[in-house]
Amino acid sequence: MEPEERFSVSASGLSPEVVALKPDFLEAMKEVGMPEKYIDLLLAICMQESGGRVEDVMQSSESLGHSLPNQIDKKTSIKQGVKVLWNNIKAIGEKKVEESEERLKTAVQAYNYGGGFISFMKPHDHKYSKSLAQQFSSMQAAIQGWGSYGDPEYIDHVWRYLKKANGNGAANVTGDFKKILDSILPFDGQPYVFGGKNPSMGFDCSGIVSWAYAQHGITFPSYTVTQWEQSVPVERSEAKAGDLIFFRGTYGAPDFISHIEFYIDETTMYGSNSSGVGYHNHTDPYWQEHFAGIRRLVK
Repeated sequence: MEPEERFSVSASGLSPEVVALKPDFLEAMKEVGMPEKYIDLLLAICMQESGGRVEDVMQSSESLGHSLPNQIDKKTSIKQGVKVLWNNIKAIGEKKVEESEERLKTAVQAYNYGGGFISFMKPHDHKYSKSLAQQFSSMQAAIQGWGSYGDPEYIDHVWRYLKKANGNGAANVTGDFKKILDSILPFDGQPYVFGGKNPSMGFDCSGIVSWAYAQHGITFPSYTVTQWEQSVPVERSEAKAGDLIFFRGTYGAPDFISHIEFYIDETTMYGSNSSGVGYHNHTDPYWQEHFAGIRRLVK
């Protein structure tokens, strides 16, 4: 039986604040002997935890024994965050993690849940699945008497910033669309704002698309129905990065064209929705249920 594909990714959609922290991460990794191949993963975790916009960039305060979050500075937070993830990987086994991305996902989910998740996953050969992550969350919430425990969607949230280094997709977007996408990547991680049309307001789905085009002299309305009307249909088999992917009935009437994002590849889109500005998976059942079509702006 051949080993599973080894983990090799590049991070994209990172904020300037997170990118600026890369030297600090590399220094912390060197101190604990963590291989540099995990740098993009750590930056993706940092993006999910804080976007680099607070002092406790890795949200590490509580793992250091503080009763409240955001009690430490950036360097301390990074050192502790690196240590926690590296300890999780070693607890599963470095070689085993290297052989299986699903085991690495268990180590990353344990960054959010705590080390108990690694023990919970041992009977499953430490191979992550979302259903097991949800099961652990429900179990811990019941034990603690809380309404919820951790983030069962944590892997999806971190992996939206990661692309296979040798694959197609967002990490390899080129040409004119790369310039348009680069215009909005600095806002990655910001929350969705209904009616938001610019950086000072925040962005909704149609607003971020319209604003991105405007930065390159392209006039495109900021209303989904009009955006649909002013673009032409494209077959899925012909879709390319930079096309527009539309959805209907996410609010309002079932047939109302209510959501738009930039199409990236066969699984990925980029835009602003209820989970914030960032990369999203348009093959998720929710989006497939509301899929309306892929279209192209003909300039």
